[in-house]
Amino acid sequence: MAFMGRACVLGVLLGVLAACGGGGGSSPAPSNGGPPAVSTAFEIASAETGITYGVQVWLPAGYDAAGAPLPAVYAMDSEYRFATLTSVLQATGRRAILVNVAAMSSARRFVDFTMPGAEAYYRFLTRELIPFVEARWRIDGAKRTLSGHSLSGQFA
Repeated sequence: MAFMGRACVLGVLLGVLAACGGGGGSSPAPSNGGPPAVSTAFEIASAETGITYGVQVWLPAGYDAAGAPLPAVYAMDSEYRFATLTSVLQATGRRAILVNVAAMSSARRFVDFTMPGAEAYYRFLTRELIPFVEARWRIDGAKRTLSGHSLSGQFA
């Protein structure tokens, strides 16, 4: 069952990356002494929802601020999915920036991912989070996707 779950995640993520341009092909990330994958975390307060969200940004190995923009996967429910999604990206050699947004609590998931709260959460993503992230990291705005799991998958 664990294998089927990982295979499903791999299939969905590869499909998402193919739809957003694939991040420069499926060649493995550089192993020639380039910068390793890096993860950084921060919090962002939302005027739209009134909540402060935890966010984790994962940059692939070899990410260079002067290089070409990369696709981005904005993933909700990051508490449950960060390790799996980064593992899939690394295993496939797909180059994309992963932006994980914490759900904050089980109860909060039912506010942010269902109506009517989903409207404010959508505004948070599009008016606050995406502009904040894309002002700091080199992301191709034409190649971004939203990924969810379970209830956040319904939202996506």
